[in-house]
Amino acid sequence: MDVTHTPLLAPFSKVHLTVDTSSGFIWATPLKGETARHVIQHTLRCFAVMDSYLIQHGMVLCHSSPGDAATRQWIWMDGLPGYQRAVCDPGELLPRNEIYDSD
Repeated sequence: MDVTHTPLLAPFSKVHLTVDTSSGFIWATPLKGETARHVIQHTLRCFAVMDSYLIQHGMVLCHSSPGDAATRQWIWMDGLPGYQRAVCDPGELLPRNEIYDSD
């Protein structure tokens, strides 16, 4: 999970972003702050959407640099500026072979 600050969405300038590197799932929630209450709101929404797509995992990664790379790529190339894409396929942002071959 990452929080990115962007003035484009004021007053919702803190974009909470979750990248799941094993399934390629990306979820962003624009919120007004980055306190624990806001993190809980984002996490609940993210888990609700992940459950509706039946995404399941057997392990949890605490820190993932490929996830950070996908965050930067999504935010600055495909995501927020101008809202060019309404629906985005996570597979085209970070192909599965890059996840496992990024030593």
